[in-house]
Amino acid sequence: MKITIFFLSCLFFFVSWLWTMPASPAIPLSDPVYSFLQRIHLRHNFESTSFNTLPWSRNVTAAFLKSLNTRARNGEIQLLSVEKEELDYFLDRFRMELPNSGANIGPALYPPLYQYSDSLGYNRLVINLGLKDSIGHFSDNGTSYNTLLLYGGMRGVIQDKIAFFALAEVGNESSNRKRYPPHDYNPEHGYPYNIFRDSVASDKKSWDTFESGLFFESKTYGLSLSVDKMKWGPAQFSPLLLSGNWPPMGSLRAYANLSRFHYLQTINLIKGERFRDKFLFAHRVECQLPWNIQAAVNEAVVYGDRTPDGDTTRPEWSAFDERSLDAIYAIPFVPYFFAQHYNGDRDNTLLSFDLSVHPMDGLEFYSELLIDDLKSPASFFEKKWYNKWGLTLGSRYALPLLFADMIFSAEYSRIEPWVYTHFFGESHRFRHYGSPIGSFLGPNSDGLFLRLELMPHRRTSAALSFSQTRHGDGPGSRITDYHRDGIDSDNKQFLQGKITQTQWCGLELQQEWLKRFEVRLNYDQSISGNKNAIFSTTFDFFW
Repeated sequence: MKITIFFLSCLFFFVSWLWTMPASPAIPLSDPVYSFLQRIHLRHNFESTSFNTLPWSRNVTAAFLKSLNTRARNGEIQLLSVEKEELDYFLDRFRMELPNSGANIGPALYPPLYQYSDSLGYNRLVINLGLKDSIGHFSDNGTSYNTLLLYGGMRGVIQDKIAFFALAEVGNESSNRKRYPPHDYNPEHGYPYNIFRDSVASDKKSWDTFESGLFFESKTYGLSLSVDKMKWGPAQFSPLLLSGNWPPMGSLRAYANLSRFHYLQTINLIKGERFRDKFLFAHRVECQLPWNIQAAVNEAVVYGDRTPDGDTTRPEWSAFDERSLDAIYAIPFVPYFFAQHYNGDRDNTLLSFDLSVHPMDGLEFYSELLIDDLKSPASFFEKKWYNKWGLTLGSRYALPLLFADMIFSAEYSRIEPWVYTHFFGESHRFRHYGSPIGSFLGPNSDGLFLRLELMPHRRTSAALSFSQTRHGDGPGSRITDYHRDGIDSDNKQFLQGKITQTQWCGLELQQEWLKRFEVRLNYDQSISGNKNAIFSTTFDFFW
């Protein structure tokens, strides 16, 4: 089956080579351009069907920036002074994707370490490099740490048909305490790292990670084979289906733009048990409705190889079962909830809906609803353990200031017991490298998040934040739990068991100097429990 996947991928890319338009690579989720795009969308209410679907490609982003620049010059929209500064900055950053816009006239304000382009622009290459140093301290136990990160990447286009990018990071962290136990490279136990000296614990660790991909595009469809991250939905703090808050995963993605509809399908290789295959299939249909409403329906299914290790409630099915890529889930528009019944009702499927509404410029309301399992729609509010769902509600408001960009965000998220769990154990759990693919809160939890952001200048920003989370330790409160017939109750109780409540206030300051040097200060103060305070300073030099 793996050979079949390889040949199918080669066939897809061969067809794409023949039919695609000029291609460009995707932009990593950590890029600050996304924050700018979403703030512009919030304040000026741009209609688009993909603001809640990330990542974007560089060509799509450049086209949006060009449209924004044109509308601002024509007086159709009035940009804040800081927005004009940001727009000029990003037009400069995307100048290679805007050959006919006038944005590339004159020398680049922020030239990369190295760049190449032939006379026609059909072949392009850009190389960047950076060094980041973070120093932090925990007041409750006196622990301090220092993290040094060397990162770099390259991106480019070959014959204007195939785009690529590759990013790599190598990190080293040291502490005044031996706080890093040995890692056995089992993905269940988190992303792997190495410690210095073979001991019970060490005061140093090192790791490396990467993102990369090949990309094809046309006006109506796109195709990519990559190792990267995705985020679906409008939630800012607790996205329920694909949050992007996990290590990069291998993906084969395809999308199509059909007027006001946007369809995206992805096949992913994720990491669970060591030496075992695990797969995530997901698709999304997003629609731009009248009255500035964006709505989407999403499905995901997780399954993988099972092992006879006792990590299941079905011992009669616990013998080794090798699973490969199931072609039925790879067919576009196939409803996974029905397809997994067709396959024997043995996979972990999730269904979600998200909605965002912009009733006026500068104001957005949004929601996400996740259904992990449900006996029937009529039993949605019944307190049965198999009615597993999560809900996120939020709003963003751009304060009407003339000189600075100030945005207030509020969000509440609730996740019922047993959500993201499965009776087949790790092979079917909704997580990757031990990290939840959905919300970081986990089952049997809720959270309230408030944030006020201020950007008086493109190089200067600040943010105040508050969060309160609650987590019960009753049955179904961990993603590793599974319901045991005759032992666990058939009824569920939200926040059952001992409740752990945390409250944090935070302050973030960010300042860029000399175009290449950035300093970030973070202070988080616990206002519950042991009153722990966390202070960190990050120095980032990039080229």
